Amino acid sequence: MTQIQQQGTVLKASQISKTYAHDGLQQHILVNLDLDITRGEYVVVMGPSGAGKSTLMHVLSGMDSPTLGEIEFDGAAIGALNPRRLTDFRRDHCGFVFQQIHLLDSLSVLDNVLAVGLLGRRRRRAEVVRRAGELLDRVGIEEADRGKFPAMLSGGEAQRVAVVRALINSPAVVFADEPTGQLNSESSSAVLDLLGEVSAGGQTVLVVTHDLRSALRGDRVLYLRDGAIRGECVLGRRRDAEHDHDRLSRLTGFLDEMGW
Repeated sequence: MTQIQQQGTVLKASQISKTYAHDGLQQHILVNLDLDITRGEYVVVMGPSGAGKSTLMHVLSGMDSPTLGEIEFDGAAIGALNPRRLTDFRRDHCGFVFQQIHLLDSLSVLDNVLAVGLLGRRRRRAEVVRRAGELLDRVGIEEADRGKFPAMLSGGEAQRVAVVRALINSPAVVFADEPTGQLNSESSSAVLDLLGEVSAGGQTVLVVTHDLRSALRGDRVLYLRDGAIRGECVLGRRRDAEHDHDRLSRLTGFLDEMGW
């Protein structure tokens, strides 16, 4: 893959469909979906359960292949990549926060983060350790807890570590599936603040969520139902919490129109 552009479209989905066959029946998860996401944009995808939100994220990131259509990253079709190059693409350009956290049980908190930060890149360990420490500080994981193993963490702590792991390589695109689902209000705010900062710094953020607090941070909220985008609400860049009331009014009005 080439170096990413400084502006313009980073991810483009053209006439994407995703169909699964089971017992002779076809289930259409995504249907003729088009989507452009620009560099540095913070996009939120909402919709009812089963609408295809997680599937959309998996297809856009190259974790799954569409049945029909094409995904482009920075103008290059990722469907044309062989499996090894597709793995390299995800490693070098994508960060992932999953609903299932997937920390490695045999590694400490810090080593879970470093395992990604040092993977496949010629980076000095001291540099990666420093960045890991800064990010862990930001989400409230104190130094005394960084030697713990995942089994010793609460669900919320493990999720915050997973967010740091997703950000450690400064990926071009961060894919986050319900990133605040297991977090209290304080931890949620810390994580959402961090995602907002990386987006403002030029990284693209795509969040799938049911949570209004998370959705309010987006520049644009897409509503997905029955595998298609039924509408979008453009909120613009969030400035501070003082302006969230107006954003909330616009978002809830939009969601009411969508039948959320």
